[in-house]
Amino acid sequence: VFAGTGDGSIKVFDITSPSGNLPIANLVGHTAEIAWIECNAMVPTLLGSVGWDRVINVWDLPKGSVGLRLEGRHAGVIYACSWSPRNASWLATVGGDAKICVHDIKAGNQTPPAVVIPHAHDGEILSCDWHKYADGVIVTAGVDRVVRSWDLR
Repeated sequence: VFAGTGDGSIKVFDITSPSGNLPIANLVGHTAEIAWIECNAMVPTLLGSVGWDRVINVWDLPKGSVGLRLEGRHAGVIYACSWSPRNASWLATVGGDAKICVHDIKAGNQTPPAVVIPHAHDGEILSCDWHKYADGVIVTAGVDRVVRSWDLR
């Protein structure tokens, strides 16, 4: 189990062990509060994390370190991230700048996001999730009290 903290660290717990209430690892890679963390269902050794420092980290869990760090992709807080259930290298992010970004982590940090939808909501976007059965469809929800579906195909 992973828990994002206010100090920017991610605590890792093994809830199957007798000392399951104590962290077995501490991942440090953000400088401010963690807003969202998500494991990659297709590649379980990858963890995405975003937060108030406007940084997107892709963690290499066996190494316990950041494998890819993306900065400057959002102009405000990044509130959520979601791995595509059909493309293991696609990580969607949303945030305070009302923008949706889809990053191809195989491309690294030298390329812009694969998809950018500016002004996707009238205000901050608080969450996003990929449709499990429709390839390339993502759903977002914002402070404008609207839920939107986006077909990126």
